[in-house]
Amino acid sequence: MALPLLSTITGLRRGWHIADPVVRLRALETDEIYLLPDPRERGDTILGSDASNHLRLHDPSGSLSGHHAYLAWDGERWRMRDLGSKNGLWIDGFRRRTIELVPGLEIGIGGLTLLAESAGLLQLRALAARLIGWSPDRRHDIDRALRGLRDAAQLRASLVLCGEGDLVPIAHRLHRETLGLERPFVACGRGDRACERLRPAADGTLCASVLEPPDDLADAIHALVTGASLARLVLCAPDVRDASSLGVLLGPTIWLELPSLLVRRAEIPRILVEAAGDAAAELEQPFAPLRTGDIELLSGEPFEGLADVHAASYRLVALRTLGIRSGAARLGITPGALSRWARRRGLSA
Repeated sequence: MALPLLSTITGLRRGWHIADPVVRLRALETDEIYLLPDPRERGDTILGSDASNHLRLHDPSGSLSGHHAYLAWDGERWRMRDLGSKNGLWIDGFRRRTIELVPGLEIGIGGLTLLAESAGLLQLRALAARLIGWSPDRRHDIDRALRGLRDAAQLRASLVLCGEGDLVPIAHRLHRETLGLERPFVACGRGDRACERLRPAADGTLCASVLEPPDDLADAIHALVTGASLARLVLCAPDVRDASSLGVLLGPTIWLELPSLLVRRAEIPRILVEAAGDAAAELEQPFAPLRTGDIELLSGEPFEGLADVHAASYRLVALRTLGIRSGAARLGITPGALSRWARRRGLSA
């Protein structure tokens, strides 16, 4: 995992599944958005502080040139070229004359840092907001999470998820969003040999809990950190302190902390609704409107963590779109189990 900092755009895409065309630039940690034009209508765009620009950027520091950069569409993606500006274009501390816009790229331009966003990255950002929270004071944490997830996908750091309940389903969901469905996700725990799981996890993710770790977790971490394996490492822990003893072994590490549901009670209905939309897509069912009161009934559940909230939404959508028998079959449980689950929560079948 402790690989040299990647400085080329090709390197920045390594392992990063999100590669669809960038559609907008957003000032980091804000909601200030600059929509890129439809390339079919305009294949070039001037950026800068001047009012005559096609894309006028607002830089309170005054470091932005009037005509700072030029955007051109090459048929597949946008490229940004410096127009001889005083302060230039920057990526990862390196000044660039030309930049290929890929999702997740952070571009220093004048006094601004712009995040290149595509439809795929916006989907990941929506998931990160669901995991962390939607309040304005969470913007910094969400953008930091996006940067960390990109770094972890590119083998630049290990990832430690901290939060309540079973975090393995959350780790799996993040794996799918950042690396794709084709790459392996391998979870291991007490009684497993983590080093034996490295080969099946190659080019994918090895996930382990620090509370019930494999006996040889330290050996597996060493193989990952030294580059002997190209799997990504994700550790799950209730709290940062539970994994802090592994800090020296892990090398560069992204710590992604999920707030307790106790402080997010007002957001649980929204989490349930968004998770229900995901469940409908995974079940390949048109998302029929839920019945009146469904979300309110589930919102009062004593959920142990976000994975439980997502699981409840999945069961609810299976029940409402497929019915008891087919829904249970799709969930891999008996019709009686799904019926009892619904009845205990006051959900009519």
